[in-house]
Amino acid sequence: MQLISKNKRTKTTDIAVSELHRIYEVWLNQKNFPTTGDRTYHITITHTHAKHQEDLHFILTNNLFNRIHRDLKMSLDYLNYIFVIEYPEVISKGELLPQNCNVHAHIVLNTSIPMESLRFYFYDTFDTAHINFDDTTKRNDKGEFIKYLTKQAKENRFFTDRSYNYKITLF
Repeated sequence: MQLISKNKRTKTTDIAVSELHRIYEVWLNQKNFPTTGDRTYHITITHTHAKHQEDLHFILTNNLFNRIHRDLKMSLDYLNYIFVIEYPEVISKGELLPQNCNVHAHIVLNTSIPMESLRFYFYDTFDTAHINFDDTTKRNDKGEFIKYLTKQAKENRFFTDRSYNYKITLF
């Protein structure tokens, strides 16, 4: 098994969007995607109280996903994710970025972790946030979802390396 994880070099918006499209295609085209018992979810987290994308990126990467991976290291469960952090639409279309604005995140997961465990991790990390879990396992339009994830990147200049992250296990 290999893990694909974004490298740390600076990227332009076009390169970042291209990278997200590429990794999403790799993920969807895996021979075993999804395997029996695995689920895919679209999760939206709003009212995070994170003031900037860097804050939310840190919380998602270090406090949530790295914690889940550490806890699952010795189990047979796995977690694949792609997340994109967005500013509110009114800010995306504006010229200035205020000092304090509540950023939100869209996450796509493919996992063997039971929903009750996922909910525990998410609500433990974001105790006051609004979290919406949408089971997309049986949806036929998963291939189109990347367009939704990258829409903000194409609409404004606030999409940076800190606006997204992913970790995918190749089978």
